[in-house]
Amino acid sequence: MNAEDAAYLQELVSDTYGPDAATCYQLGNGEHVVKVHRSPEECWFLWSHADWKQYRHAEKTASRLARAKANAERKARRHEEVAACA
Repeated sequence: MNAEDAAYLQELVSDTYGPDAATCYQLGNGEHVVKVHRSPEECWFLWSHADWKQYRHAEKTASRLARAKANAERKARRHEEVAACA
């Protein structure tokens, strides 16, 4: 990816996750990559805009699954409470 695309991608990540969430690096071959580092244990390298779309899709899917799991647990707890009252 060229420097302009990398700067744009870094700006997208920074707008989404905060100013310190991404860093742009130039590789030895002249290519640029964007490193996403939202937490110490999470580190992703984005080589293109398609990688950013894939990263966001995976994150949204994980969030959706976590919400579904929490809802299922809450529903199971309610059923247990109703059964205990009956």
